[in-house]
Parts: sequence; C-alpha cells; structure tokens
Amino acid sequence: MRFKNRRVRYIESDINNCEFKPGYFDRVIITCVLHHLENPYLTLTKVDRWLKPGGTVSIFLPCDPGTAVRLSRLLFVNTKSKRLGFFKYNLFNALEHRNHVWGLTIMLKEIFYKHEVKRRYYPFYFPNNNFNLFSIWQITKSD
Repeated sequence: MRFKNRRVRYIESDINNCEFKPGYFDRVIITCVLHHLENPYLTLTKVDRWLKPGGTVSIFLPCDPGTAVRLSRLLFVNTKSKRLGFFKYNLFNALEHRNHVWGLTIMLKEIFYKHEVKRRYYPFYFPNNNFNLFSIWQITKSD
C-alpha cells in the first residue's frame, strides 16, 4: 500500500513476529484484531514498548460477546450469511473469536495504566459491554 505522505509507513505482517526498537512509533492503530490473537497480552505489551512517549495507540474493540453484538449477529449477520450459503457462521465466529471483551479490557487497563486512557462506547455512550457494539480506546503514552 502506498501513501502520498512519506511519514506514513504501512506494515503488513504478523505483529508477534515483528521487532521494532522501543519508541519507534508515533501512532499505532489496532482494529478488530485483539479477539483473534493467541496472546493479546504479549501483543499489547509490545505495542506499549514500541510507542514513543506522547505517542498514541487507537484501538477498535468490539463488545463481543455482549448482548448487543449477539443480537445484531442474530438479526443481521446470521441471516445474511445463510442467504449467501454460509451456514457455519456461528461455529466460525466461535473458533475465530478466542478472546472476549471483558478479558481484553482487563489486559488493556493493566498494560496501559500509567498512560492517559480515553474510552468511548458506541452506539450508546455509557460504559457497558452488553448494550454497546464496540468501544474506541485512545491511549496516549506518558512522557
């Protein structure tokens, strides 16, 4: 992938097989990946180490297996997948989403406790993993 801005670098790889020097990144963006990792705690500690002081990590974290997520799958995703001929969506999802939002939240709070953490829930703004579909974490590393 190419970017016009030469300061932006796109890296496609397995994050657990990468090594960067401490303080390498100004910004890290993580979307829809933590539920799939074998060891998200290891991954997040690496990200913390690689982030520059004052740098930001933005994390999109689905509220899976919260009530709203399961309901939206039941009403929309399961129906659509069956229409497309994919009848094993629930099994596929169970195998792929090995980490749940509550455990990931504890890991995020533990690893980034020294940093400024802002979290926002959607579509409702009150902090509840059952009634929201996802949360966005903005974590700024302390100097």
